[in-house]
Amino acid sequence: HDNIDGDENLADMLKDIKGLEQKYLWLDFKNLEQSNKEDALINLNKIVKDNKLLREHIIVESQNPAALDIFEKAGYYTSFYLNCYSNSWKQSDKFSGLLSEYIKELDNSIVDFVSCDAHYFDIVKYYFPKVAHLFWVTDGPKNQKNKTDHIFETDKNTYVILNQN
Repeated sequence: HDNIDGDENLADMLKDIKGLEQKYLWLDFKNLEQSNKEDALINLNKIVKDNKLLREHIIVESQNPAALDIFEKAGYYTSFYLNCYSNSWKQSDKFSGLLSEYIKELDNSIVDFVSCDAHYFDIVKYYFPKVAHLFWVTDGPKNQKNKTDHIFETDKNTYVILNQN
């Protein structure tokens, strides 16, 4: 996810992970655009080949669902990141417009999942019932377990929940 130092690329970050070929990866592409998606796919394919990874073990996530099409066609899972940290999620007068925009983008693209912070689980479950969900939980350990259990018990469309511990 986030590279704390900012000077390491994905290939470098993965090189020291033992048993990497058995792991599942959720890759957050922060700046994926139509103009760089082909280069990003070429680079990811090289990393996958060099590390003997399985494409079906990788989720490529982006705020730009239209740019995920070639990853989907190449055999990766894809996820439309719903930017729940934008001010529009906190301002009721802008929230419905943002949701409408997200729904339109989703209708015009092919993705496997939508992904969002678990604090917004109820919103995602209600507004995006026809697509599978991915969440992450940033609460403390006890709340992480409670929230994770609640989501899995109440939403058959949730496939992955990342926890910090």
